[in-house]
Amino acid sequence: TDNVVSVGRESTYHFYEKVVDEIAKMYQAAGLPMDVMHAGGDEVAEGAWTQSPIAAKLLNENPSIKDPKNLQTYFFRKLVQRLEKRNLEIHGWEEVALNKTKDGKYVPNPEFVGRKVVPYVWNNLFDLDLGNRLANAGYPVILCNVSNFYFDLAYNSDPLEPGLYWAGYVDTWHNWAFAPFDMFKTTFTTSMGKSLNFAGLERMKPEARKNIRGVEAQLWSETVKGREMAEYYMLPKLLGFSESAWAAQRPWETIENRQARDQSMRAGWNVFANTLAQKELPRLARLNGGYHYRLPPPGATVEKGSLVANVALPGLLIRYTTDGSEPTSQSALYKSPVRVSGTVKLKSFDASGRSSRSTTIAL
Repeated sequence: TDNVVSVGRESTYHFYEKVVDEIAKMYQAAGLPMDVMHAGGDEVAEGAWTQSPIAAKLLNENPSIKDPKNLQTYFFRKLVQRLEKRNLEIHGWEEVALNKTKDGKYVPNPEFVGRKVVPYVWNNLFDLDLGNRLANAGYPVILCNVSNFYFDLAYNSDPLEPGLYWAGYVDTWHNWAFAPFDMFKTTFTTSMGKSLNFAGLERMKPEARKNIRGVEAQLWSETVKGREMAEYYMLPKLLGFSESAWAAQRPWETIENRQARDQSMRAGWNVFANTLAQKELPRLARLNGGYHYRLPPPGATVEKGSLVANVALPGLLIRYTTDGSEPTSQSALYKSPVRVSGTVKLKSFDASGRSSRSTTIAL
């Protein structure tokens, strides 16, 4: 009655083979090779098979399995054998390359190393060094870190900001500020702001860097309501991600001293953020009829009776009204702290005239 297949039924494996073969026919009809199959495998409940008579019979006939926790590995082993015969590289979420110890801890499973099995690692907050351990074990790894690359996580904690926050908030800075070979240099807190402790954890060995196949961003669609919302979630995050994915290794990625590294990161971010706001976002307003990208709304406060405002991306203009109306591209331009009264609304604007959501503050 749940969504987990029966690992003890031969028909389960025949079904997989049927699906794969039919998809292969579609590729063939399109004149394309099919050399990769993503097998899924994410978050199978540990107790999925504990009450299954078929699973109990399987465990009894195969004492080497030892524990229901190991049935996912058993299932994947049989699946790999079938996909290998079809000359497929087999991708899957991190669990496909892991075993569970008696106390429930995940450890790399050496069984599939060298067999064209490629794990996708999302979990870098709850199992901090998992990607490092799999790369060190010899697996070709794709890093999908939830702390940096989950585009459906909200940009920030603003109640009006759409998106989830189960693993924290992810904005363009997080997409940009990621060192693929040493995430310990860039990820310092949990989703709730608690400091992460890397003491005793496994770092990526220099010789394992060749095993990082790449990085991947995810946009899970449960909360996406239409094209504009999808584009809002992705842009400008996708531009920050592309710097982590495709740019040459940035100077700060190899700086060990935290203070010097932070200084180098700030300098690099300043160049990127200015380029983003002043050049790339206005370009996105024109490309393909224009994209629905996000502009950060201004931050505002009152200091000694004056309105003080700023915005996350330098180069954006801040405009405001004092009569409660929504700011437009013709509204007063904020340049420095100014004395105003009443209900003040502020928006940020880029060179294309696109604007952010408004920020309201009462003076």
